[in-house]
Amino acid sequence: MYNKNSERRQYFEYNRANTIEQTHQQDLERLKSLRYMDDDFMTVCLADNFEGVELILRIVLGREDIKIKSVRTQ
Repeated sequence: MYNKNSERRQYFEYNRANTIEQTHQQDLERLKSLRYMDDDFMTVCLADNFEGVELILRIVLGREDIKIKSVRTQ
C-alpha cells in the first residue's frame, strides 16, 4: 500500500542526514587548515578542557594512564 507520509518522512530523514554529513565534511575541511600546535588554537580549545588535554597527551606520549588534575594556559 502506498503511504505518502512515510515516503515524505524518509525523504526528509535522508536529506537531514545528508545535510549533517555535508556539514561534518565542511567542518573537517576547515579543521585541516588549522595547525593543532598553534598557541592561539591550543589556548582556546584546551582552556579548562581536561578531556581534550588528556586525549592529546595520551596520543602524543603513547600512554593511557595519564590523568589531568589541572589545566593552566600560558
